[in-house]
Amino acid sequence: MAKIEELRNKEEYSLLNLPELIKSEDENVRKEAENILALKKRDFSKIDELRKRGDKEISELLKFLDNEDRDVQCHAQYALEKIGKEHPEKENVRKLIKLLDDKERSVQIGAALALSQSTKEKEVKNVSHKLIKLLNDENWFVRREVTWTLRCIASVHPKEVKKASHKLMELLDDEKKIVQALAIGALGGIAKEYPEEVDVSYFYRLPELLDSNDVNIQYETIFAIDKIAKTHPEKVMNTSNKLIGLLKKGDIRATSALTNISKADSKIAENISQELKGLLDDENTVNKEEVNRILESIIKWRHEKNKKRK
Repeated sequence: MAKIEELRNKEEYSLLNLPELIKSEDENVRKEAENILALKKRDFSKIDELRKRGDKEISELLKFLDNEDRDVQCHAQYALEKIGKEHPEKENVRKLIKLLDDKERSVQIGAALALSQSTKEKEVKNVSHKLIKLLNDENWFVRREVTWTLRCIASVHPKEVKKASHKLMELLDDEKKIVQALAIGALGGIAKEYPEEVDVSYFYRLPELLDSNDVNIQYETIFAIDKIAKTHPEKVMNTSNKLIGLLKKGDIRATSALTNISKADSKIAENISQELKGLLDDENTVNKEEVNRILESIIKWRHEKNKKRK
């Protein structure tokens, strides 16, 4: 789903890139691409007009979230996300935070969607307790959008949402896979800077989560491991073997995480290097160029480390 998320953040997200994604072997990516392409072919001029007017039209856009047509709802959601990204001013963020207390569930969802793209404004520090409360909502769609918002905020201001870690841990066993996946990503953002705020069982579960057949769970787990490995590689050393297994199959998403984990200490670097050299000798390894790239990075890191000692 990474490619889809990249497209959603671009103004030209559909027509140029979607035809290729519609042919994807990944059923989830294919279906999402088909849905977005369908949206582009529909007439949503009213919603687009409201989006262009900016944050003053949030209340009008929220009305479309109750529309019986699911496509209309989706287009309104995209519009709200873009408003949050294009209008991250304090006044707008405060308005969105207030809407989280609205009695209408659709309004709460819309506010969360817009807030997920307003993360540059530190005003989000006032929102964590309200978002945590919404994580208990019986509606899985609300839990999904709120968890997504926490994931976005955790990537920029982890300190402001670290109090949500306990509840996010509970969502690792949510009935919906997508909620589980986003909780993994949100916890990864928090653990990057505040690993002590995240229950230790989270780190123990990461290897098994890499084995998930759910594309979103696997993606968010790699995303989380990579984030944590940049600052606390020792916390995710237990995932190296699983990541090497993914790399052998040609999954280049494991590259960055493995490179960062190898920098935990010299012994770990040596162990990972030996495993990677084994991949080079294995005829079943799909992408040996990527393996060589990691080995070169490890060699460079060790050289710089030895140079500093002298």
